Amino acid sequence: MTLLSYALSPRVTAFSTTRLSPFQFSAEEEAAMGTYASFNVTHYCGDDPKRVQRNREWLAQELGIAVSRIWLPRQTHTAQVRCIDDEFLKLDEDEQTALLNEVDALVTNVPGQCIGVSTADCVPILLYDEEHHAAAAIHAGWRGTVNGMAKATVEKMPARLNGLYELSEPKVQLYKLYKLEGVPKGF
Repeated sequence: MTLLSYALSPRVTAFSTTRLSPFQFSAEEEAAMGTYASFNVTHYCGDDPKRVQRNREWLAQELGIAVSRIWLPRQTHTAQVRCIDDEFLKLDEDEQTALLNEVDALVTNVPGQCIGVSTADCVPILLYDEEHHAAAAIHAGWRGTVNGMAKATVEKMPARLNGLYELSEPKVQLYKLYKLEGVPKGF
């Protein structure tokens, strides 16, 4: 498996995976996985923790970072946003895990962190503010969209839309957003 990469700037690379594992499995092992894809990197889905950890280690190696720098929230179709900032990084692992519960977007401007979201029929949205070196990963399901998920995420970022880049999957289109004061409320 390879990561599907999209350069947002010289400092930031966005990527997605196909959830196909880089590891070889026997037919019996694949059958035992049941509904889980062979490349699951989230601990909260009920998948085998050892397999999830091995996948996270592979991902960290591919990205050139420590496994401890990969941040994935336990998504529940909310409009909750968590900042992965210096204050968050000072917390112990249990506190960090608790703060990632029921969160559907992550924001960071701390170098070397990997933020992400998991999607099935929802849309991942990635935002990047080049001036403030801040990035966001948003899990945009219909509930979060109706509840203002994207707006809540932008409000947690250092910039306010001026010079913000957006990358949406699965169609992968890159836009530069400028002052959107004229966008109607409720949109």
